[in-house]
Amino acid sequence: MSNLISVFGKKVAIVTAHPDDESFVFAGLARGLVVEGAVVDLYCMTMGEQGRAYIEITEQGLKELRSSELEAAVQIIGMNLVYLGSFPDGSLYKKKQELSEKLRSLLIGYQSIIGFGSEGFTGHSDHVTMNEVAKVLADEMEIPYYCACLPHGENHDIIKSALLRKRHCDFYEDCEELDLPEITIKIDSEIKLKALKAHTSQFSGLDPYGLFDRSTADDFLNFEYYCKNANK
Repeated sequence: MSNLISVFGKKVAIVTAHPDDESFVFAGLARGLVVEGAVVDLYCMTMGEQGRAYIEITEQGLKELRSSELEAAVQIIGMNLVYLGSFPDGSLYKKKQELSEKLRSLLIGYQSIIGFGSEGFTGHSDHVTMNEVAKVLADEMEIPYYCACLPHGENHDIIKSALLRKRHCDFYEDCEELDLPEITIKIDSEIKLKALKAHTSQFSGLDPYGLFDRSTADDFLNFEYYCKNANK
């Protein structure tokens, strides 16, 4: 679709759990909005210290590295990194109240909030928690909430199967999928791939051409799917 501002507004907040979520899930929409002249602000709640490191590094070192990777990615996309939190990666479900209080103080004056759907896109428990918290806040603050969805059809099953194989720890949930895409967005594939590559410590697990067959990877890099007020 074109004229994204007419749907999402000129001032938009994207709420994520980890560095790389903004690139893997939301980069296309964020870039499209920025190109149209919107202000897109990113709120990332953890530093991603539990992410699988494809290099040998300490937990503190990984925090610092992933923070710098995030800064590089948001520059590529053109969004603003407004907040990078230090909530515990992998345990956001234990911090729902604190998350809610922090985001309530930050998400003021936006025309829409964009985040994960009820299944968390990948099933990661932190993504699911972010959806639960952000959706309730959006309702309370009377701000439209849009969530990222997997596509319909054959690619849905291929992508979901690949994401299931990618799981490597106990941070994932088997969620009933309730979010059906209502909005299909043609995105800038070069920007999305470039933003993903900015996450050098994680790219081996993010590379669409490593996760999916070429046709599915091309679709993943060319389209994003969203719905409004999922599971309200």
